[in-house]
Amino acid sequence: MAEIHFESNDLPQALDNFQRALALGESQGRTTAISSTSRRIGDVLRQTGKSVEAILYYQKSIQQIETTRSLLQSEEYRQSFFEGALSSYVGIVAVLSESNRPEEAFNYSERARSRVLLDVLGSRVQLSRGKSGLLEEERALQERFAAIKARLDGDEAETVTDRQGLQRDLADAEKTYTAFLARVRKQDKEQASLMAVEPLTLKEVQALLDPGTTLIEYFVTEGDIFAWAVEKDKVHFQKVELAKDKLSGLVKTLRESIFALGERDKFNESSASLYKQLIEPLSSHISGKELIIVPHDVLHYLPFHALVGSDGRYLIEKYPIYYLSSASLLQFVKEKRRAGGDKVLAFGNPDLGDPEKNLEFAELEAQEVKAAYPDSVVYVKKEATEEKSKAFSPNQDILHFATHAELNENDPLSSAVLLAKGGKEDGRLEVREIFGMDLKANLVVLSGCETGLGKLSTGDELVGLTRAFIYAGTPSVVASLWNVDDSSTAHLMSSFYRNLKTMTKVEALRQAQLAMIRGDGRSDLLARRGIGGIGRLGETPSSEPHAPGAVSTSHPYFWAPFILVGEGK
Repeated sequence: MAEIHFESNDLPQALDNFQRALALGESQGRTTAISSTSRRIGDVLRQTGKSVEAILYYQKSIQQIETTRSLLQSEEYRQSFFEGALSSYVGIVAVLSESNRPEEAFNYSERARSRVLLDVLGSRVQLSRGKSGLLEEERALQERFAAIKARLDGDEAETVTDRQGLQRDLADAEKTYTAFLARVRKQDKEQASLMAVEPLTLKEVQALLDPGTTLIEYFVTEGDIFAWAVEKDKVHFQKVELAKDKLSGLVKTLRESIFALGERDKFNESSASLYKQLIEPLSSHISGKELIIVPHDVLHYLPFHALVGSDGRYLIEKYPIYYLSSASLLQFVKEKRRAGGDKVLAFGNPDLGDPEKNLEFAELEAQEVKAAYPDSVVYVKKEATEEKSKAFSPNQDILHFATHAELNENDPLSSAVLLAKGGKEDGRLEVREIFGMDLKANLVVLSGCETGLGKLSTGDELVGLTRAFIYAGTPSVVASLWNVDDSSTAHLMSSFYRNLKTMTKVEALRQAQLAMIRGDGRSDLLARRGIGGIGRLGETPSSEPHAPGAVSTSHPYFWAPFILVGEGK
């Protein structure tokens, strides 16, 4: 009834019915009903200008949502649960922003990211990294919790006495789980962060930021984008009036124009538009010498470093740029920072049993890594197996995968780095398996991520892949936002690894990309075919737009997909 009144814009009647529904939910201890009804009361109060009251109801909703990691196994139910849960965070971030409380809004932006990751992980990932018993103990506690909630939400409690007894059991289960998390937190804060919502606050993020670094965090809602420019000693909040469907359209146009190499004007137009709306309002508040971008939703697939300012320069020409899926990750990537070593394990062009997936230049790319680091161990074709990646990765300083990767929007945990089959392994190094690895590597490079150019997702699959490697032990991951020509990738990676000898990771990647923008390069790595009808790179230019040599590596298609996620030093 409340929903019908809300849709009819009869807000007083909607509020009355929502309040009655909430009272029923509370009297019966139905946590899902309490959460969803509290959120809708918040929505009504926000629409009627009662911001302070709205915030209290959104907080009540979120408190229920954050009780435990979701145990919902059905993808259909999980999806609807997550979407409802996320709406509570969107509501509170919006109303706090409108109430001129940007610091609290930032804190809830971080809480939302933490909750989404927990929901992606569910209970289907091995997270204990060798800490015997932790996973089993958590699962037993969660199952007890879920069983009591199921009985409360069902019809098993036939009398008031039954229901009161179950509510006491639920409170006891919550108390036991809270004590368990406190114990885990003492052992491993990162472990705890993947079991419960435990993000950093804005002030904690500022304390971790290096001087001279500006962190820009975005939060996308249906009607607006909220942005924070955060530095060690100051914060600027910015609201950008740009509807999500229009933003998605701009990002999609930019990505499509990158692939349609003859449509440079279309790329420049969409790139400049996105720069004007996402970067320009913050530019006067950026005093740092390098940028950390924390994207959200569809922005995970936007190459911010390739956005063009009014001066015609790419953002990467002005700043070294690296990315984080959440500002709270700062605490973990900084902890994992270690001196670079020379032990490199590289996999190139694994035999995937499909000639169309052959990456001729991926083998050359792996050899270029060895040229820069002579002690590298390189496996190609049938030797580049998943089994070897699991057996040999733990003791390496750098891991390099010159291979395809598949990112799955519907089930992010089944996203995988594709390697050759061998032994008992199927050749798919899946995200859920990566979470269970124990790495010492200072850097992981994934030079062939493959993402669709159709419907743009919320980016959970890309976040899952990079977050898995960071949890497994590495502070930094180089990934790509689209599948790129393997010959130009070999060239860029060759430059990157040579630069890495004397530069920070973020600067090594930046200089490799700037060299391609300038058109500097090694003809021996570029004078071969491209993809998509482009023809051979490095040959004599022709007047035809898609003739061999007509497109140089200065085109964003070749250099812009690569991003550094995590620690930039």
